[in-house]
Amino acid sequence: IWGGDDGSGVLDFVRSLAAPAVATLHTVLRHPTPNQRAILLELIRAAAATVVMSRSAANVLAGSYGVAAASLDVIPHGVPNLPLVHPETIKPALDLAGREVILSFGLLGPGKGLELVLDALPAVVAARPAACCCTDSASKTPRRR
Repeated sequence: IWGGDDGSGVLDFVRSLAAPAVATLHTVLRHPTPNQRAILLELIRAAAATVVMSRSAANVLAGSYGVAAASLDVIPHGVPNLPLVHPETIKPALDLAGREVILSFGLLGPGKGLELVLDALPAVVAARPAACCCTDSASKTPRRR
């Protein structure tokens, strides 16, 4: 994402910031190359705070990378275990009543197939005019694509 060997360009970016940076680590490699390890440790040193998405990622950083566990914040990634409810009971609160919703979650990447979905959307909407893709969950405003 950042360019340079193993994403080393992120270090130039963080060093150039006038404001403190928070490094949010979605993935922590258990067996990094020496260069990946050095870049990640430098990023953690340069950041004002480091967030990981799981306790196991924090344990890997503490155990394998030597990062002080107290310097890591864990914000769990994933979906809370909530009771299953029928979608039609939730959709009105999200301004989605009567609509079919196409959604995806997780990291975007070339293997995800989103290009195929985008190519297919005109045909999907032609066949199912109420269909929409929610792209702005923060504002809860669906945007048909």
